[in-house]
Amino acid sequence: MRIYLFLLFYLYFFNLYTQEKKEILFVGNSFTFYWNLPKLVEDMAKSKGLNWNVSQSTSSGATLEQHWNSKKGLKTISLIEKNDFDYIVLQDRSHNPIIQVDSTVIYSKKFVNLSKSKQSIPLLFSTWFYQEYWEQKYPNNKIDLTKNPYPIEAVISKISNEENIDFIPVGRAFKIFENRYLDYDLFFDDGKHSSPNGTYLAACVIFAKISGESSIGLPSRFFEYDEEAHKWIYYNIVDKNFAVLSQKISDEIVFKKIDAYN
Repeated sequence: MRIYLFLLFYLYFFNLYTQEKKEILFVGNSFTFYWNLPKLVEDMAKSKGLNWNVSQSTSSGATLEQHWNSKKGLKTISLIEKNDFDYIVLQDRSHNPIIQVDSTVIYSKKFVNLSKSKQSIPLLFSTWFYQEYWEQKYPNNKIDLTKNPYPIEAVISKISNEENIDFIPVGRAFKIFENRYLDYDLFFDDGKHSSPNGTYLAACVIFAKISGESSIGLPSRFFEYDEEAHKWIYYNIVDKNFAVLSQKISDEIVFKKIDAYN
């Protein structure tokens, strides 16, 4: 039995480290770094035997314009110019695609062109719309979600089409999940940032979109042992049923597998 387990672990790590390494950069703000989303995506890839190294350039409330102009201590441009990333995931400040459309369009395209010049594949991260916050802050700017259920995605998808690139519809995943399952909260206490649940769902969609592989079967817990501290570190823990539901919605959105696993 021990020999079998040893061989199993050997084959897993052999497969992992003989896989072509993928370098991925996340550019964004707190919607990207909450609950360490980039690390979770990397760990999901690792659990599937993929060799990904996921980096991030993030700062609270940062816009793509601030990333481009190296504000808030950000060095995103330098990071992209000095490294060879396979994928660059671009996320503008949450509601910017609605309230600062021109800025989102201009700087998304600037980053897309820079990414392409470096032979990187750019992906636009379409985040979620948090209605209660919007209605409190912009009471005179109503958005009819019955006519436009994905207001952020509407802008992001238009940019993607114009630039002939793909985008990651995380906001769509949030909306579909909320409409179907009321027992799980995708948001943190502030009502706009993602909870560990929401981060897990977002990571499933991002993982599937970049890898082209199903998220079905991913673990519901991600952790590792810190040799120096001699302790286990848990990065994300969700309910097993929630994990399954998230994986199904991810497949439905990314691969159009409607009810494929029901």
